[in-house]
Amino acid sequence: MVVSVCPAANVVAPVEDVWELLEQPSNYDRWWDAHLKRSVPEGPAVPGQISYATTKALGKQWDVTFVIKSINPARHQLQLDVTLPFGIINHATRMGWLIEHFGASMLHRGVEDSLSRLKRAAEALHKSKEIV
Repeated sequence: MVVSVCPAANVVAPVEDVWELLEQPSNYDRWWDAHLKRSVPEGPAVPGQISYATTKALGKQWDVTFVIKSINPARHQLQLDVTLPFGIINHATRMGWLIEHFGASMLHRGVEDSLSRLKRAAEALHKSKEIV
C-alpha cells in the first residue's frame, strides 16, 4: 500500500518568513506537533544537525529525531531524515505498517495540521514585522 500525502496552502507572508521558521530548529515548536528538546549543533539548520523532540499520540509520549541531510537556502529546500516511533525512518520510505495499524487519515491529519500551523506561524511572524 502506498499513501502519498501532499497538502498545500496559500500563505500570506513572504517565503523568507516561512523559511525562517524552517531553517531555525528553535522555531519548530511554533508550527509542529512536537516539543524540541535540543539540536546538536545548536543554531540554524546545517547538514548533519540532529534535533531531538517528543510528541504525544495514542495517549503516550514518543521520541522523534530529525537529521538534516541537506539544505539549500537559495531554493528554500530542506531535506530531513525523521526517526519516528516503531522504528520508522522517513526519508521517502514506505510506511505500510503504520498505515495498516493506525490508518492513512492519521498521517494525513498530521501533515495537514503541521502545514496549517506553519502557515499560521509564518503569517503571524510577517504581521509582527509589519508592525515594527
